[in-house]
Amino acid sequence: MDHLISLHQRLLITSVTVLFVALASVAIDWRRQRDVSQVSTVAMAIMWLLLASNAIIGGLVARQAPQLSGLHILYGGLIFGPPGVMWYLTRWIAVKQRARFWFFALVVTAVLIHRVVATG
Repeated sequence: MDHLISLHQRLLITSVTVLFVALASVAIDWRRQRDVSQVSTVAMAIMWLLLASNAIIGGLVARQAPQLSGLHILYGGLIFGPPGVMWYLTRWIAVKQRARFWFFALVVTAVLIHRVVATG
């Protein structure tokens, strides 16, 4: 069990690091007023895969502590909901505005991750 908790914490640190790399890359794309670059897309994909694996491990850890399972389900839905909505909405947004759109989606994700860490 301690091994899973340790893995869960390390994945969180890695996810947050990749989140800020993606955030910086999207901010640069927004500043240059261009579409989201391939570097940004790859960084976001890696970040979402890390968050998904962390959510799965968090679910395994939460089974041992039933009071945390509700929070994991709530925040898991909140973390994975905005990117789906943002991906859907980018179809109708001008190419130059997509980077700004994704920047704000990643900021919302960073805030949600902060809330997950703050509440346990």
